[in-house]
Amino acid sequence: MSIESFKMVRRYAQAYLNVFAPRPSLEVLTNFERCMNFIKTNHDMVKKLSSLVTDDAIQLKAFSLITDDYALDHGSALIKVLISNKHLTLLYEVLGAIIAEGRIRRNEFLCNVISSHPLQDSAREELEDALEKKLLASVVCTYSQDSTLLDGILVKSSTFLWEDSLAKKLRHYMSFIAKQD
Repeated sequence: MSIESFKMVRRYAQAYLNVFAPRPSLEVLTNFERCMNFIKTNHDMVKKLSSLVTDDAIQLKAFSLITDDYALDHGSALIKVLISNKHLTLLYEVLGAIIAEGRIRRNEFLCNVISSHPLQDSAREELEDALEKKLLASVVCTYSQDSTLLDGILVKSSTFLWEDSLAKKLRHYMSFIAKQD
């Protein structure tokens, strides 16, 4: 995405939030995420609906069925306009920007924690507490596993990446050896 497109998408998101949800609730952000995931998952159906169905009343009813399940109120109108004008890529970007901007306004960080093995609940709580103290914000973590980390952990956010793993140490040593040759 170009810088101009990024700025436009961000302005859409900020304008929407300024008017309709200056400090969005967690429920509103969750509903936007669920709606975005539904539209991404059913991309082909939504694309066909926006291009093949020419009757505006039928299109409006179909878009209402999609968005009403997510209780988006004013967000529904934005989604309907972008879909009906065949701007699906812009829709994904705007929904993502609304969610990201909403999290910033809520002073929330969304982190993806990837570990080489399952983390116990106590380790998860300890990690989340440490992140909240370091970031001075509330933290929402999603957890997954990746055995290629080789005994370690990786924490990703939109603003940082932190890794402590055997795989990272091996990469570091390999680059050091390569520089020596």
